[in-house]
Amino acid sequence: MNDIESYYTQRVSHSKNLLYQVGKTIDGKPVNEHQLNLITQTIKHELKLSTTDTVIDFGCGNGVLTKTLTNSTKTIIGIERNKALYSQASKYLNNQKVSLVNANILHHDTKLLSFNKAYCYEVIQHLTYLETKNFLFQTVKNLPKNGLLFLGGIPDEQRKSNFYNTEYRQRTLAKTLLETGSDPVGTWFLPVFFYELADKLSATCKILDQHKDLYSAQYRFDCLIRA
Repeated sequence: MNDIESYYTQRVSHSKNLLYQVGKTIDGKPVNEHQLNLITQTIKHELKLSTTDTVIDFGCGNGVLTKTLTNSTKTIIGIERNKALYSQASKYLNNQKVSLVNANILHHDTKLLSFNKAYCYEVIQHLTYLETKNFLFQTVKNLPKNGLLFLGGIPDEQRKSNFYNTEYRQRTLAKTLLETGSDPVGTWFLPVFFYELADKLSATCKILDQHKDLYSAQYRFDCLIRA
């Protein structure tokens, strides 16, 4: 089990709080329902969701976001590789509009799925730059013309210091770098990275500021890609 797998498995075993399990926390405490609503409203708005849409939720976790979007779609396909989170989602998402797949988003062949929109929220940070490239190439090429992919909560390299703004967080960063060689948040991106990727895919890309009241707005951004 790698570090990311272990991280989420431990969170599931430590708490029944769904937001805590998927790491939507501030200083270790789960964010409130208002924060969850801000996220889901943004996804609905940017993807222009309707009850005719078949949507993929890449890295759906325990389904805490998935469930809030079911009434706005025809069906949602949730893909989650972590077995503990997948098990939680299977229990939580008792809904005929949702189907779940226990698989790595990098290895699951989306050609086998018929979908016209997709989203991936606070997941890209767990991929390397090359993995992100491969993920986007596979996903966008399987979207229909004008299909949409929303990437939410991307750590912003330009505003990294806004997150590492306390001695505790800086020491945690230093300790983790010394022990693992990796940033505890994961991969930080420049917005131009996604513009370049979209160009290579002959797609369009729009970089979006997060809602000013969102807990992550000071150090993350969103991205919308149209095939």
